[in-house]
Amino acid sequence: MRTNDTDQKPCQVTCPYSPYYDLRERFFMTLELFDRLFAPEERSGRIFVLDRGIYGLETFRRFVRDAVLTWEKDYKGDGWEGREPEVVFQRARPRNSATDLKLYRFECREEPWRRDPAMRRILVRATNPKGRTILVSVLCSDPDASIETIVWLIFNRWIQENSFKYLDRHFGLGELTSYASKAAAEVAGQLRDMPVDSPEYRELKKRRGEGERDLARQLLLRENCRDRLDDAEARLRELKRDAPGLLAELEARIGELRGAEPLHARAELARADDFLDRVVDQRRGFARASKTARALREKLAGLDGNVADTKDRRERIDGELAEAIRVDSRLRLLI
Repeated sequence: MRTNDTDQKPCQVTCPYSPYYDLRERFFMTLELFDRLFAPEERSGRIFVLDRGIYGLETFRRFVRDAVLTWEKDYKGDGWEGREPEVVFQRARPRNSATDLKLYRFECREEPWRRDPAMRRILVRATNPKGRTILVSVLCSDPDASIETIVWLIFNRWIQENSFKYLDRHFGLGELTSYASKAAAEVAGQLRDMPVDSPEYRELKKRRGEGERDLARQLLLRENCRDRLDDAEARLRELKRDAPGLLAELEARIGELRGAEPLHARAELARADDFLDRVVDQRRGFARASKTARALREKLAGLDGNVADTKDRRERIDGELAEAIRVDSRLRLLI
């Protein structure tokens, strides 16, 4: 595993581990060897910048003497609604020449990370030299490092990778001439077995997650339907309340029309026609509102049934989960 310090000076640590272990496990195996480069009193207080493969609450909590700095996984751009950045700064970074500098702009704000208050969550709007802006979230367990330091450390990581294309083109750095492999059964005795979720348990968990999402969707549809039904029934009540008054006023207008003198009868008739149109519109509105409310009641009944069915399926899956064998041997599954 290769690492580098903040001045981009590389350090190659060769650790005889198998790809059987994931990056989180390999990191701490490598750290044991890496620590031998330092005196005991210097093996703490460091920040390790890891841009992939390290994410996980249990892994973060293993950093006791040192701090971890990485990206927040699956960040959706939240946390900026109506908020201004607390820190704004710029940094220049060279490309393959010390004089070829590119300017980057960072707007940052910090807030607690809900999943683990011990981790700092720093939201960043980063703009590159071409004016392209991205939103990212950075997690760091160092309580004292400045926002500028944290953000620049992770954005300036692995700067020597700028030379990879040159090295590959001229020196064949990326060429692999042979591969070697061994069956897991051959090296099983050298590997540390670990408990993992069994395939059956993982499948049930997947089905339960799908059921939870389906239930959430059905509940939202039902809630929206109830809101629409409430509006339709409120409109019906309003129309029912207004109907007697309209009819009484219509009868009064008809009475006035009957008693009107011929000279004024035309004007009274025009006013009566206008009012009659209002009555007709009211009756049509009542019919539409009644039809809408009836359809929504039927739809709501169907959604109630869907919610009940989805809850029943979830309960059955919960029962299967309770009886399923959760833990299995990682080695056994590989072999």
